[in-house]
Amino acid sequence: MVPEFSYCSTTIHHNIRFPLPYGWIDDIYPRTDDPEFEDKLDERLLWRGSNTGMFHSSKSRWDHSHRDFLVAFSNLLEGTLKVLPPNRATNEVLGELKELRMSRLNPAMMDIAFAGKPIACSPGTCELLEEIYPWRGRQSIQEAGNYKYVLDVSLISPSGQSHVSLSRL
Repeated sequence: MVPEFSYCSTTIHHNIRFPLPYGWIDDIYPRTDDPEFEDKLDERLLWRGSNTGMFHSSKSRWDHSHRDFLVAFSNLLEGTLKVLPPNRATNEVLGELKELRMSRLNPAMMDIAFAGKPIACSPGTCELLEEIYPWRGRQSIQEAGNYKYVLDVSLISPSGQSHVSLSRL
């Protein structure tokens, strides 16, 4: 296979997607709104966004949308999840999977919710979305700057691929 960079990726081509400038924002200013990594207070994974990506109605399968799945899964409190425990030393062999309760894992590791109010939805479905998902206020750059880890969940590309990346700020 020969690596090929492109705007989107398809299943048969496995193109390497590169960052596009349409989503870039200016650097955080003043720098006091973005403390050094070691000085950031919140070690949870942060994501805030709107329920875009597909229209939410009684005729669409919106509950399978990447953003809906992210918010629903990361806020589950029932059930368990098998995780790989962290190593104590860099030369330590990885151990066995450990089963943890979602009620302890999710709130401790993630701060993920939709921001604002439901959009891209039909009447009735908007009310349902408000009921079943957590909704929080939008964050300022200064508030978001206190998190060590930020998840980027972009809209679905024309090829049908969603873009997700994890950043360490």
